[in-house]
Amino acid sequence: MLYAGCCKRASPRLSGWGTFFSHAVHSRAGAHTLTTDNAVRTLDYGLAVDVFDLVGPRGSRRDLSQKISGTLYDAYEAKAPFERGHLYRERDIDRAVTIIIEDDESTITVNGEPFAGNVQTGNVGAS
Repeated sequence: MLYAGCCKRASPRLSGWGTFFSHAVHSRAGAHTLTTDNAVRTLDYGLAVDVFDLVGPRGSRRDLSQKISGTLYDAYEAKAPFERGHLYRERDIDRAVTIIIEDDESTITVNGEPFAGNVQTGNVGAS
């Protein structure tokens, strides 16, 4: 599983309206369990997001979706055991995700399959 890493931020002034620049690694790990009368499913997961050259404005958040750009690389790992009576199955889940944000749009690639995203609305669809 992935372990929470460190975060760092550099904040040079790049223009008159104030810009932040970030390159950091953000990590999260957790577990969720779903139990019914005759089955148990547990999801243990780790998520690591490498934020690369994320640029956005300081100050006003008005129309923020139109002002940010950058790339995020994500590694998602999970183990999903399933138990029902004497039956036990386990599934490993590994996903590589890249998100490129520019001009109010995003391109989200999951294991090589691209999707188009709208940063303002949050809508995601096939490319």
